[in-house]
Amino acid sequence: KAGLESMTWDNLYANRQFFELFGYRGQGPASIDDWWRLAYPQIDYRERVHADWMARLSAAAQNGTSMRPMDAVITRQDGTVRHVEFFAARVGQRTCIIAVDLSERERAEAARRAGEERYRRFVQMSGEGVWRFDLLPPVPPDLPETELVEQIFERAHVGECNDEFARQLGYSRAPDVLGRRLAELMRGAREEQLEAFRCFVRSGFRVAD
Repeated sequence: KAGLESMTWDNLYANRQFFELFGYRGQGPASIDDWWRLAYPQIDYRERVHADWMARLSAAAQNGTSMRPMDAVITRQDGTVRHVEFFAARVGQRTCIIAVDLSERERAEAARRAGEERYRRFVQMSGEGVWRFDLLPPVPPDLPETELVEQIFERAHVGECNDEFARQLGYSRAPDVLGRRLAELMRGAREEQLEAFRCFVRSGFRVAD
């Protein structure tokens, strides 16, 4: 980008974001070799990453393609580490290298997984019957009411539930009902079941005890 501070090492141009990503202050590493030493302080890991990097660059040059993306864990100037994905491609007589910090994405993914796990524990530990049904395949919500009710009746399958919901239906555990058609599990005659789905549609797709 225009106006970015930059530095040249042995014919290598690095922009300001490069220095920010790796946490360098002032002039940063004196050379590209110095950067390798600082970014990968453990010799054995540095050698593995360097060998992988050179092999990928060589393969890309031979095939006339961009380099296959490469992940690596780099060490910043302050000693913290970042998980980075590198991309490289020839642009004229030069090689363009892009480094993408995956750390924030991974932290967000870890937080998402933790949130899902908390939700699953809440569902399973709840004393109430908790459940969700899926429409397989999906049903357009703007169908005429009669057709919509019929389609939901035919396609509603239990997508998620806890053990308490299964027990309310006369089963022992959630796996006994997961994936089954909701109409097969509901009590009453077909017309009574259709009426229950009709009430569900008329209530704005909400279920009330």
